[in-house]
Amino acid sequence: MKTYQDRIDTRRGKRFFVRSISRAIADEVCRHIVDGKIPTAWDGHELRVMLAKLHEQSAATSILVRDPTGTRARNFNNHVIVNNL
Repeated sequence: MKTYQDRIDTRRGKRFFVRSISRAIADEVCRHIVDGKIPTAWDGHELRVMLAKLHEQSAATSILVRDPTGTRARNFNNHVIVNNL
């Protein structure tokens, strides 16, 4: 079976990559809920911030984060701005 890395250059591969990372983070948060580590008083606000922080931690390994002034990061930021992403 091919991994997302083998086909990340396709739209299908990109969707697989996004779903894989998001699913892993969602699974981690759900485990915390099941284990009782998440307070019952937390609602969508706290959970949304927790999800954002976990996604941020996941992105920390990206070259775009490690080298924010590099050409690739500049091209990424420009594309996001120009295409209103």
